[in-house]
Amino acid sequence: MSCRFPRPSTLQRRALPPPETTDLVIVGSDVRLALTQLALSAGSEGHNAVLAAQPGFGAPGLYIRSGAATLEGLYAEIQGSKLEPVLRRNRNGYVLSRPIVVLKGASLSIGPDETVSLDRDGGALLLSFGHLSITGATIKVVASDVETDPEAFRPFVASVGSGSLQITDSKLSGLGFDGSDAMTGVAVATGGLFRSEIASLLRSNHFDDIGGITVNGGAEMRIEGNLLEATRGIGLNVRNSNGILVRRNVVREAIGDDAMRFAGAVDRAEISDNAFAGGRHAGLRIEDAAANLRVTGNLFTGYRSHGIIVQDGAICITISSNIVTDNRGGAIEIIRSGPIQVSENAVLDNRGPGISVSGEAAAGQVTVQHNVFTDNRSGIRSASGHLFLSGNNMKGQLPRLYSGDLAQFTGPLLRATSGSVAGDVTIHRATLVEGKVQDAAAGKTCDQQGQG
Repeated sequence: MSCRFPRPSTLQRRALPPPETTDLVIVGSDVRLALTQLALSAGSEGHNAVLAAQPGFGAPGLYIRSGAATLEGLYAEIQGSKLEPVLRRNRNGYVLSRPIVVLKGASLSIGPDETVSLDRDGGALLLSFGHLSITGATIKVVASDVETDPEAFRPFVASVGSGSLQITDSKLSGLGFDGSDAMTGVAVATGGLFRSEIASLLRSNHFDDIGGITVNGGAEMRIEGNLLEATRGIGLNVRNSNGILVRRNVVREAIGDDAMRFAGAVDRAEISDNAFAGGRHAGLRIEDAAANLRVTGNLFTGYRSHGIIVQDGAICITISSNIVTDNRGGAIEIIRSGPIQVSENAVLDNRGPGISVSGEAAAGQVTVQHNVFTDNRSGIRSASGHLFLSGNNMKGQLPRLYSGDLAQFTGPLLRATSGSVAGDVTIHRATLVEGKVQDAAAGKTCDQQGQG
């Protein structure tokens, strides 16, 4: 495998128009048909909760078999039919009381200036195997009581199979529960044999009190300019996807798991110019062989764990030009991963180490260069592994410069320092080597992976 540190130009930006459609055809049917198809893309977890939420009487779910539908058009079409209870209209907008399912080849557009209340008591949800577009709209959950069980049904919005999802300038709140990937709140689960030819897009939206945004199998998707507040699970969970752009988002006060997580077969992702502000776990977690990610120009602050965690075989990760400050566990933690470049970051006032490296990574070294360390519990901590240090500004970190295995090298490291800037030093398996690495097996760079 050829492995290169990603650059912004490597990410293709593509957004195709929604598919051409024919005459509008809608039918009523049991939601089990949609769940059977959903299981092919996202598994069957959470299906029992969806089924339990459906009333035992009344209208079935509404399936859009073909055509380009709007809420106004659907409402007019179902008047006087058995599907009339599915979609009601009042002075506040529309109330969806049952599932709406968009089948392959069909589309549904919501907005602008439309409000849709998804009735939890009726088992409402929006599930698309076709094209779902939400523009300038409000999507919210209504219910007769407050639900505190994370595994109990809540309405969700999902694009699965060969579907595509484009949400812009909208507010979505109260969505999602602990079911399958498709049920977390807002989801794109379109990989494998069913990959969509249309790039999904989330831009300039406000997501409040949702389980999270899940992308599994997405390609060339853009997530930019959004505000995520009080997410109950992982704020943005990206798995098995490539070419994902995550830019200029604000994620704050995450009350569930990590604010963002990239795991599994993730390749060529850019995470840039975002603000990560406060949460119970980490700001950003990259793990499980994720490769070729570029993390640059972000702010990470106020996390009970670390600002950034890279672990369990992640390779070819660039972490540069970020501000990582005031995190309780530490700033940047790297565990059993590499090659990784950590450069030109401001690492300030963290209650744990500024950068912590532990565990052997056969893939290659962790390079820490041209960073600024100030008032962290310690500057750089290492428990093992292969670490190259160059040109880091440690002046504001005195006297707590190094910890862990590095503590024994404090003297030589200080002697390699010119003024406040540390010189080139390599530590490999608790052995210090000044200058360049002599061990070829340990010294592979990211560009050399898979080439010999």
